Amino acid sequence: GISSVISEDLSFFRKLTHLDLGDNRVQLASLAYLPALVELHLDCNGLCDCTCPAGGFPALEVLNLSYNGLSTAAISALADIPRLRQLDLSMNELTALPADMSGFAALQSLNCEHNALGSAATFLALGSIPALRSLSLAHNRVDALPAAASDAAFSVLTTFDLAHNIIAREEALLPVLQM
Repeated sequence: GISSVISEDLSFFRKLTHLDLGDNRVQLASLAYLPALVELHLDCNGLCDCTCPAGGFPALEVLNLSYNGLSTAAISALADIPRLRQLDLSMNELTALPADMSGFAALQSLNCEHNALGSAATFLALGSIPALRSLSLAHNRVDALPAAASDAAFSVLTTFDLAHNIIAREEALLPVLQM
């Protein structure tokens, strides 16, 4: 598989808009200066940490980082991608998210399936994403939704997937009905 990219060679790919480097060992930052890149798949790349250099990923809107081992700090760094609309963080063994995700100003769709998320802090973090329309927390450890989840958070959320969690009582879903 591919383990590195020569940054100087990226200048030859000025019109590249879609790139799938899944199942390799490529670091996110090494691709930051592909000026037209709109969609990037780096699933199964063994990523733990991510950095986004200043001015990097100027056109990136769709990012798939599933099947890696991302840290909370790595997720925070992704907020520096200015046009990021769709983010896939599924299968990353996540137990927490950054406390403040309001920096993801353009993010509309977030897939966090198959992780270990479920704390009240997780919902407070997710509720800080201002443009979030679609959220999947399927196959996590959600057992209830905190009442704070309905307090001005998730104001534009239209799709919310909670399938295959550990919700045992209907009352645990009341905050969803109040969103």
